[in-house]
Amino acid sequence: MTIRFAEPDKVKELYLVIDDNPSPVAAHFIFGPAADPLAVKLRVRVNTYTNVHAVALMQDGALIADAKFVKASGGCSAPMGASDEEAMQGMGEMRMKFFAAAPGLAEAKLMLRHPNFNGMQMNQVTRNFTPARFLDHVVVKEGDELVFDLSTSISMSTDPVLSFGLRPRGDSKVSVEAHDSSNGAWRQAFDMPALSN
Repeated sequence: MTIRFAEPDKVKELYLVIDDNPSPVAAHFIFGPAADPLAVKLRVRVNTYTNVHAVALMQDGALIADAKFVKASGGCSAPMGASDEEAMQGMGEMRMKFFAAAPGLAEAKLMLRHPNFNGMQMNQVTRNFTPARFLDHVVVKEGDELVFDLSTSISMSTDPVLSFGLRPRGDSKVSVEAHDSSNGAWRQAFDMPALSN
């Protein structure tokens, strides 16, 4: 899903709500001074035909919302396709790509390996439900400056991908810290390349 803002400099927080998902609040972003929240892209599960709401909390305290109707089915209980053990291999591995945006701005794509088991997926061999284990917190910083603090839920997709804007500050590294519901924690820092528009 892609959420775009007409006035990104005025956005403080973003909620993504998928009405008919078992855990409707799919994501809550808190943006920091290093963020450029012109657009946020993320992969989520959608369980059934439903409305999806994006609610922005603005710097002045105003709330702005938009909604779209999405046709999807079975996204939360769909089997993984791989065994649970295969799905967990490499858990916590991260990659990040950077792209030039407008002058003084960059776009980053974070790819984070995690099965995001939501407790509703059935193991196709044992016919038992796989216990829930999902990412619940991701923090991205550039140097000491916050890009965003993300709280998420079982609605996040397997091996999630997040695309977001940021304001490069010299040669600072971009660091990622991710946590899951089983107290797993992973950290990695990425060098920001020189980007030309």
